[in-house]
Formats: sequence, C-alpha cells, structure tokens
Amino acid sequence: MKHFIITGASRGLGAALTSTFIEAGNHLYCIARSKNEELIQRAKTENCRIDWFQVDLNDSLVVESTMKSIFEQIWKQEVDELVLINNAGMIQPIKRAERCTAEEVETHFHVNLVAPIVLTANFIKSSLSFNGAKQVINISSGAGKHPISGWSAYCSAKAGLDLYSRTVAMEQTEAPYPVKVLSFSPGIIDTDMQSDIRSANKDDFAQIEKFIDYKQSGQLQTPFQVASIIKQIVSDPSIEQGALLSVHDFR
Repeated sequence: MKHFIITGASRGLGAALTSTFIEAGNHLYCIARSKNEELIQRAKTENCRIDWFQVDLNDSLVVESTMKSIFEQIWKQEVDELVLINNAGMIQPIKRAERCTAEEVETHFHVNLVAPIVLTANFIKSSLSFNGAKQVINISSGAGKHPISGWSAYCSAKAGLDLYSRTVAMEQTEAPYPVKVLSFSPGIIDTDMQSDIRSANKDDFAQIEKFIDYKQSGQLQTPFQVASIIKQIVSDPSIEQGALLSVHDFR
C-alpha cells in the first residue's frame, strides 16, 4: 500500500493533489484546517482509504503529535511506499517589511517553514527502519530565488525551505535507508493565494498589476495541471536526491 501525507489538502493545489492520488489501494492522510467532504466521499467510492486531520499548522506541538498519530496508523498496515508532500502555505503578510507585525511574521514562518521542518523531521524519524521507497516533496516557490517587494516574509520562508531541503537531502545520503528530499516550485497557479495577491494594497505590493494581468490573460495554471506534474515526480526514480525542481522543468 502507498501512503501519502498531504498538507493544505482541503483546497487549491492540496485538494488537487488529494484528488490526483485518490486511487484504489492508496491511503491518504490529509492535514488541513477544514475538511473537504467531496474528496472524502469520492475516496470512499473509489476504495481509497482517507483520514482527515484538522490541524492549525501554526501549532508545532499539535503538528508533531499529528504525525505520531499518522504513523501509528501506517505501521498497522502493509507499507510499500511513504510520501510526504508539504504543500500548505500562506502569502500574507503582503506589505513592506517595516509594516509587518511580529504576530504576522511569526504566523507566516510557522506555517510556511516551521511546520514543514517539523513534519519532515518526524517523517524521517518515524521511518528510520523502513527499507522501502520514501520521499518528501516540499512545495517551494520562485519567490525563494529572488526578492519581490512586499513579500519579504514569503521570499525568506521559501528560500529557507529550499536550503532546508538541500541540507536534509545531504544528511540522508549517509542514512542506511535514506528518504529522498526534494523541493518543487510550482509556478503561478489559479488558487485562493493568487486572489489574495490580486487583492493586495498597491502601496504594499508594487507588482499587483502584473499579477492581475496573469489572471486576465489566462496565464495561470490550474491546480490539477500542477498536481499531475507532482504525481510524475513522485513516481520518477531518476530524480536526484536534493533536487530543486521547477514546473518549467516539465514543459
């Protein structure tokens, strides 16, 4: 049985990923603040096991205990493959650095960087003795490669996630049963995050017109287009440990 742990699973790319991996014989563990009943019902009809964990990723202790609960379930079953996709993320605060409050910055880094780090660490620790296919895919962003005015928190968190992925991948080359750790930049997707970007104050985000044009000119990808690429990544053994991948690599 293949086991998939997906964060931010209730909407956007996370919901598309969950839908894409709903297949007979799979077991999905969905972590999100809210449930997606449509996906839960579809999984039942397609003989795919699904468990939903309503979790605030801003709470590291709850995140850690959730992973413990998930692995308690996993080891009671047949296990052929283990996959963690750290997809959940947020764009706020969209504003100049000096306008960001301490609370906004703390929440942002907990969701975008601390939670993936805690989840990845627990995934590795919980699967140390498993000599089978196992990998972590961290959903990054092109914003982690270059600065964007108004996105100081987001750019920093995604840059941190990329380097964290590379560092852990390096460590795993020395492990008896290594976890493959990758980072994937999905490009611009038509999700609620893009709606938040287009709703930003121009004084806080100078490039707002550019992102409005992305939507109006039909340049946004659908979540399902990106989810299909991630499914391809999961099943491709030729992808190297620690790779920093981009959606542009698959066009």
